[in-house]
Amino acid sequence: MTLRDFLFYEEPGIQLYCGDCREVLPEIEPVDLLVTDPPYNYGKQYGIHDDSMGPEEFEKWITECFRLAVERLKDGGMVYFTCSTQMMRMCESWDFLRFRQWLIWHRPNLVNVHAQSDWKQTWEPIYYGGKGKFRATKGVFPDSAVFTFATPQTNFLEGRDHVCQRPLKLIQSWLARAEGEIVLDPFVGSGTTLLAAKTFGRRAIGIEIEPKYCEIAVKRLRQEVLPFASIEDP
Repeated sequence: MTLRDFLFYEEPGIQLYCGDCREVLPEIEPVDLLVTDPPYNYGKQYGIHDDSMGPEEFEKWITECFRLAVERLKDGGMVYFTCSTQMMRMCESWDFLRFRQWLIWHRPNLVNVHAQSDWKQTWEPIYYGGKGKFRATKGVFPDSAVFTFATPQTNFLEGRDHVCQRPLKLIQSWLARAEGEIVLDPFVGSGTTLLAAKTFGRRAIGIEIEPKYCEIAVKRLRQEVLPFASIEDP
């Protein structure tokens, strides 16, 4: 199959591909930023994707996906992604990414009991790094940076279309600190990264394996997009 066979939707500056990211990623053009929210293997109901793998199988799968994504990242490109606390050690050990520091996404008013743990948390780690010699050109994070944005379960400004949808302004806050023309999200879900890139007038490439989420992403992209500065904190 060719890259065109996976194309689900296209508009000026935006391409959305429906398929397994491991098949699509080797075919796309080089990108400047990798911004994503991957599955955590918590047994969520995503559709086609199996989110209940064994630990070794999941580590092998997620590592392969990220390795392929980073191969498409230009040297000096930046990376942001959320992950579970159980994934932190694994992500730091990846030799194909240069780890900078962990940031924190604080989710106010949320108590969430994960299927694979018996403790409650109101935050998630954010991996901040890059490929090769990278640097943040629009601001430097302190030793501990906290992003406080509401979640779908509390006060989610633009509505909820995905079981693990992230707030639009959370992704926008990452893009505001990073330069680069083309943004890549290999786990695009309901299209939040694509929408965030669009508010900044940047090109974006998204990949999603589940057709129903591709349809939701297209619907969101076709709606009017407000600039970052005009959207109030949820």
